[in-house]
Amino acid sequence: MRNLLIVDDEVYALQAMVEGVDWQAAGIDQIYSAGDAEEARKILRANAIDIMICDIEMPGETGLDLQSWVLKHDPGILTIFLTGHALFDYAQTAIKLSSFDYVLKPAPADQLIKVVTQAVEKIKDGEQRTRTNEVYETVYKRWQTHKPLLTERFWKDAISQRITLTEQRLQELAELYGAEIDPQARVLPIVISVEEWVRDFDLRDEEVLEYALRNAAKEMLLGDKPGEVFQDQSGLNIVLAYEQDGIIPSASEVAQRCQGYIQECGTYFYCRLSCYVGAPVAVTELQGMLNELMDMERRNIKELEEVFVYDERGRDQEDRFLPIPWFSELSILFETGKVGDLRERVDEIFELLAAQEGLSPEMLHLYYHAMLHVVYPLLHQKNVSIRSLYPGEREPEEGMVTRSLPQLKQWDVGSD
Repeated sequence: MRNLLIVDDEVYALQAMVEGVDWQAAGIDQIYSAGDAEEARKILRANAIDIMICDIEMPGETGLDLQSWVLKHDPGILTIFLTGHALFDYAQTAIKLSSFDYVLKPAPADQLIKVVTQAVEKIKDGEQRTRTNEVYETVYKRWQTHKPLLTERFWKDAISQRITLTEQRLQELAELYGAEIDPQARVLPIVISVEEWVRDFDLRDEEVLEYALRNAAKEMLLGDKPGEVFQDQSGLNIVLAYEQDGIIPSASEVAQRCQGYIQECGTYFYCRLSCYVGAPVAVTELQGMLNELMDMERRNIKELEEVFVYDERGRDQEDRFLPIPWFSELSILFETGKVGDLRERVDEIFELLAAQEGLSPEMLHLYYHAMLHVVYPLLHQKNVSIRSLYPGEREPEEGMVTRSLPQLKQWDVGSD
């Protein structure tokens, strides 16, 4: 529920704003009105007001005086000033007093609806950030106090490429970490790959959010079923769903849960990720299945924020390489400064790449290096440093640029 207070000493103007505007269209549920600052303070003390529309030029105490009082007693209120004079001094004072906006009188209804709608959206955004911060702080406290579990250490060693997971080796690891593992029990593995953080985070924040992702995976993908969630040495998050009483979740059931998990993580943890769901295998066969899923993850360069289910029938496809006779043409367009033609040709090339079913990661690396050979010589001729193309930022790393076709295109268009 959003409450609006309108303060104006002009009775007819006040009545027109209260009764002549469709405030529900702006997301307002309750309207309060006051003819002066004193009456407004009584309403503010007795009610939870979200937004205040206030006339600046009132006899006695002005709207600016009232706003000063509001900042001391309820600074969360968003104030929109009304003024009959387009004076910069008023706007400047309003800004200093942390108003949301100001509108010239007489204010048309559509303009009032527009600015109040913007204020409501700002309040919603603030509430969303508050909820996110609460989740973040809770997760961070749990992360600080979290102790690595022996079972998690067991699985990290078990899937490590340093050993072959025979039944004997599995038993030795189980004894070392005190884990109760049946070598013939089946597990269904899921690999979670973070493709992109949609906001800039430092290393500490990323570690906290990675922990949050694993915690959410345990709740959403495993629920009350037995299993384990951990991060392997390469940074991929791995979920293992255990067999229980001869029953193990089906790949289709897990894939459906993964869809919801991807959406929630995008909303609350500011990342884009994909899930790769394997087939149930015995613990001794887990390494091989995880290798298949990780290979699927490495080769996925076109489809982001998706769920991919392992299918043995489609695993024997060989990489396909496309001829790339375009770069001499791109070099000429680049050197002659025909930016429009260059962008058009690049768009055509990426449309061709996107249409290829067998497009491989190697192809993206080849395109990346070929474009560098187009750009670097001309920059050298003009005595321009590559770093000057990224003022205040680090030059993008090859691994990030070639992670997917959309990211490669973003880098290419940005470089143009």
